[in-house]
Amino acid sequence: TGYMANARWYPTLMTLPNGETLVHGGVDQGHNPVGVPEIYNNGGWRSLWGANNGEITSNDEGKWFYPRDWVAPNGRVFGMTGNTMYFLDWGGDGGTQIAGYLPNKTRSHTSAAVMYQPGKILQVGGSTNGDTQAEGSRQAITVDVTSGWPQVQDVQDMGWRRVWPSATVLPNGEVLVTGGSAFENKNIDAATTAEIWNPNTRQFRKVAAAQTPRMYHSVALLLPDASVMIGGGGAPGPLTNLNSEIYYPPYLFNGGEFANRPTIGDFNVQQGYNNLQNIPFGGDVARVTLVRNGAVTHSWDAGQRFNELAFQVQGNGTVNVSFPNSPNIAPPGYYMLFFMNGAGVPSYAKIVHLDGGNGSNNGAGAAPAPNPGPVAPPAPGPIGGDVHSLIARHSGKCIDVEAASMDNGARIQQYDCNGSDAQKFRIQDTGNGNVRFQNVKSGKCIDVDAWSQDNGARLIQWDCSNGANQSAHMENGADNSKRFKFNHSNKCMDVEGPNANNNTTIHQWDCLAGAANQEFWLN
Repeated sequence: TGYMANARWYPTLMTLPNGETLVHGGVDQGHNPVGVPEIYNNGGWRSLWGANNGEITSNDEGKWFYPRDWVAPNGRVFGMTGNTMYFLDWGGDGGTQIAGYLPNKTRSHTSAAVMYQPGKILQVGGSTNGDTQAEGSRQAITVDVTSGWPQVQDVQDMGWRRVWPSATVLPNGEVLVTGGSAFENKNIDAATTAEIWNPNTRQFRKVAAAQTPRMYHSVALLLPDASVMIGGGGAPGPLTNLNSEIYYPPYLFNGGEFANRPTIGDFNVQQGYNNLQNIPFGGDVARVTLVRNGAVTHSWDAGQRFNELAFQVQGNGTVNVSFPNSPNIAPPGYYMLFFMNGAGVPSYAKIVHLDGGNGSNNGAGAAPAPNPGPVAPPAPGPIGGDVHSLIARHSGKCIDVEAASMDNGARIQQYDCNGSDAQKFRIQDTGNGNVRFQNVKSGKCIDVDAWSQDNGARLIQWDCSNGANQSAHMENGADNSKRFKFNHSNKCMDVEGPNANNNTTIHQWDCLAGAANQEFWLN
């Protein structure tokens, strides 16, 4: 096997729909972030020079550390580093597309994330605002990319703060969350009690407690018997756990005893896409699921994903199972096939090799789908967005997030221009000549406080939404400046006073023709 173009420490490796392997992120021998992804195929490597994007892999928030990458249902690679969401295109020289920013709830490489259904991701714990040494997060979100563009939704909080947790998708499609503690690799409020998240109710429930805290370097891995091995963690630091525990989920029990399981008979485990496979079984079959074998380290399992399979029980003790129809939802590789009975008890898994070149003894394989080109995000969601400073025409000072805060509710003010990210805003097109302003440092948007329609209502930053109090119509002003009229109130962004001093509040006011304190240059 040939060498990569770059040495990499802590990169993500993943299988692409065509069976090639993508390596992304990491740092080199000098601890410099490696921005250019590479693809391995048949003993050789090629570099995706067009996919080198410093907003995705950088020292900021350790974005180079195991990028959270998945194959999306459209065949592109979707990923998250820090608070940045993106698409990575792997055809030709490659390319990237920034797809928005995560709210300050759960982010950074100290969080855990898993694709619990095709195109649907659960992320939990880690950092709230990007400071990985601060108090950890108990929050959770889902990110849905099934439409071709990410949609972020809040999830009920977990019971514990979890820095360096593990998230493991189970045979029934639920997600087990284990380990972590309140602060980065410190044995403070260690979360030994596990929680299970249900994708239908979107709720967590507390389950059994482990005997040992599991923190940095810990792992959790689904086993073929449907239990979960949880091990390691804490080194270097407060613990050196050279051990593991086995967690037996509730679905394995009938009261205080192990439940009777369905069984899977012998069949051809070399399977292709679109195959319809006849499989013998014992007991009864109410669900058939496919879970990709795990490859876990540092709170990140790049391989695992879950698929619900269609099936039809036959009258002769067999069941016809339909394997996935696309490598975009189940990339080539090894999977655990589970049968579950009416009580939700899973079988022991059969390990299946899914490959576009394999046909079964009852069905024909399909060739992998080609890599699609870039997918345009749907209207009316914000797209793209060039980064600018907003300079008040009357004072020559910049619009600024007070104290470079990362918090919801932080005041928007004017201040001497200093080139910091707290004074840079991504101006995003929301359609029909309207824009919103997303701060580069915090990822939050300029917002009229409490949806007020009154003169003097202050501007703050808040988690970005599609609210009209974050959307403004952009109009031309004097000397190539712009003014911004908020859609919910028809009032304009205005520097209070007008005042030329630092720390002057930015608020909304009746729009006044030619008012220099309502007009801003985009630098």
